[in-house]
Amino acid sequence: MQNALEVYLGTITALIENGDLEEALNALRKLENDFQIGLGQDVTLQFSAYNRSKKMFQQGLLDNKEFIQQTNKTGYNITELLKEAPRKIQLNAQLKGLSSGSAIQVLTGRVQLEKIIGDNGLVKINWLEKALKASKSVCRIVFADGKAEGTGFLTEGNYIFTNNHVIDSREKAKGMRAQFNFEFGLDNQVREISQYEFDTAEFVTSPFSELDFTRIKLKDRADKPLSMWGVVTLAPQAVPALNDPINIIQHPDGRDKEIALRANEVVKVEGRLLHYLADTEGGSSGSPIFNQAWQVVALHHGARNLMLNGVNRPANEGILFRDIFQQLNGQQGSGATPANTAVAENHRSAAAAPVIQESTQINTPKTPKFLVLYDEADEKYSEILNDHLTPLKRRGKIVVRNLHSDLGAGDPLEFAQAEVTDTDYVLCLITRNFISSNWVDFAITSGKKMIPLRVTSVDIKETGLEKFMTLPSQGRTVPAFGDEDAAYADIVKGLSKLVQ
Repeated sequence: MQNALEVYLGTITALIENGDLEEALNALRKLENDFQIGLGQDVTLQFSAYNRSKKMFQQGLLDNKEFIQQTNKTGYNITELLKEAPRKIQLNAQLKGLSSGSAIQVLTGRVQLEKIIGDNGLVKINWLEKALKASKSVCRIVFADGKAEGTGFLTEGNYIFTNNHVIDSREKAKGMRAQFNFEFGLDNQVREISQYEFDTAEFVTSPFSELDFTRIKLKDRADKPLSMWGVVTLAPQAVPALNDPINIIQHPDGRDKEIALRANEVVKVEGRLLHYLADTEGGSSGSPIFNQAWQVVALHHGARNLMLNGVNRPANEGILFRDIFQQLNGQQGSGATPANTAVAENHRSAAAAPVIQESTQINTPKTPKFLVLYDEADEKYSEILNDHLTPLKRRGKIVVRNLHSDLGAGDPLEFAQAEVTDTDYVLCLITRNFISSNWVDFAITSGKKMIPLRVTSVDIKETGLEKFMTLPSQGRTVPAFGDEDAAYADIVKGLSKLVQ
């Protein structure tokens, strides 16, 4: 049996390495059928994830790069399941030995067949119905071209809540939409999506460094009224306690609607911040954080490393609605845009009255800002870089301003001088055009940390740029990689280390 198991595991691993993911999944299912390991549910979940990604790719809802990312994730998950197989087989054998009768634990003269393990995880079945009802109010926030930016949720008065780093201005909101019902039905087909424009006349926000929320109204539609999606129940007074479970309904990485159901406990409550272990991805920014009663208690906005029980580990982070409501009701002078009275009254009636108390202030680190300098003829390199920086931007890890694409019709030098005043890093896209321009001197004398990005093979000796740390790493250029995506991934990795 041991030899057969090793052959199975080796075969499946080889299939994954060769990119034959569907064959690997079929082999994994056969492994489960032959050995009865106990991975049946996990195998089904991975099949479902793969088939869902495949259908979305075929329907044009995922591009090739996103499809590869999803299949790579499934491949990784299968590899993790393979690691569990030998241990589970051994455990099953032990349990069969116990079932002989002599080793069965007998308590007070009878076999104990059921037991609550740790906290009671049993809930009434209507909990699922409540979850589905709450999920209808969660939407995906996209640009006019359909590119996903984050998640939001509908509240009383046709207002959407999301993060400031998802929608940070009225101007940005004009080019964005809220999509409801982007999810799969029981037939594994994408449901009909309903899309709504934003009413930018009513806009309240607080920057990332403070409460990182935006509240903006949606324009209703006569053919598909917003009332068909319902609204979430806001509970600013219900602050979760340590180890309480929370639930996040979200559009991770811009995908169809999903929910995190495992490892959801709260690990820290500190001032306005709630920390928890529920899984999220880029695109989950702005998601509602529900308690077990399906009341929204916080707004998901990012992640950070925490020292928990002497161990430095990652955790996700949300802003408590208690503090957001204090801002909306004018109870806290955090410097965010104040809400008007009508707005505050609207949300005062949408949930129980908020607890009015001064919250402990946390010194949230400033989000690092990058200014990208490049020659106007090299716009394509800026676009490629920004595509690869999207995950960091979505998670609020960095702010990026681009010399020409963000300039509009203004003067490039005036734009650069204005932006560089509060810039942390100046990124220079090194091409022959750039080296022959005046932007080299501007970058070197800007007084900011400057990082040349060697996007072409041009020699930088005697330019003054050779004195700086360059990316990609080890003094390489993007063309030297042979794989453009791998080269830009190396650049992003280097920048990620800087912001950490």
